[in-house]
Amino acid sequence: MAQNSPESEREAMAQRVASDPRLQSLMKAMGFAKQTIVEEHFQGKFLDKEFMEKIFNEHNEEVKNYVPAKKLLVYDVCEGRESLCEFLDIKVLVEPLSEIEAFSCLESLVNETKQPLLNRKEIASILNISLVTLTEWMKKGLPYHKPNRRVYFLKDEVIDYIKSQKNHSSGW
Repeated sequence: MAQNSPESEREAMAQRVASDPRLQSLMKAMGFAKQTIVEEHFQGKFLDKEFMEKIFNEHNEEVKNYVPAKKLLVYDVCEGRESLCEFLDIKVLVEPLSEIEAFSCLESLVNETKQPLLNRKEIASILNISLVTLTEWMKKGLPYHKPNRRVYFLKDEVIDYIKSQKNHSSGW
């Protein structure tokens, strides 16, 4: 099956938009958002990470200064849902983190520590131990991060923990 050229796909989309009032409204809203948000608020620097972080942090400070502290929750998804549910005065939700929440936590962890996350095989290889031994060490308190079903390690945390165990006990 032959693929359509980009020009013919654009032409077909333009015809669909022209014939559908809902798509016309959507395109107007997208144009407004691009003009207002990307070009005006972000000064066309949407892909400039440093600039975007600066704008984000400035916005957060403006909100903190404007909203009374009792009515504002500065929430980090990595803290879990307890503080959010308490703030909203609702029952704590017990479902596991969504993939987006889990990814956000892992991304924050990597950004804070400037270390890559290691999976079970990688950390076992670094420590020169089997996966069975790694599991036993995890049961004894070896630090790991498990935002959903996957387990990740930070090398420095693991090394620091092992050193502290060697200093405090002979079980390692």
